[in-house]
Amino acid sequence: MSENEITIVRLRARKADHDEFEKALRGYMDHEYAHPELFHYNSTRFYFMDAPDNPDEEIWICIDRYEDFGFEAYAASLENARETDPETQKHAVATASLLAPGFVPYRERFTEAPKLAVDMPVGNHPG
Repeated sequence: MSENEITIVRLRARKADHDEFEKALRGYMDHEYAHPELFHYNSTRFYFMDAPDNPDEEIWICIDRYEDFGFEAYAASLENARETDPETQKHAVATASLLAPGFVPYRERFTEAPKLAVDMPVGNHPG
């Protein structure tokens, strides 16, 4: 694959459900990790922040990297798992039940701008 791409999944959950949402996501990720034959990506990371437009909600993002597989294989693996794997379906329902009311998750695909990449040298930072 010549381009380095990522996909960001945007989620929104109630702050009151933070721990339960994190637990549901952990269960989902543990299932994906245990089944690399179903899920074709290299890594995933989650981040969250307070929702600026609602003090009772958090915005979450999931960043998936799939450089060893390519976007098409990554996307097809997620779709196939959702359609055919009962355990994936169970985790999807559990996670969706904790989303903020009315919110629909969505994915965005990004391509790296390699000319702007910066990898700081080891030992560059004080302390």
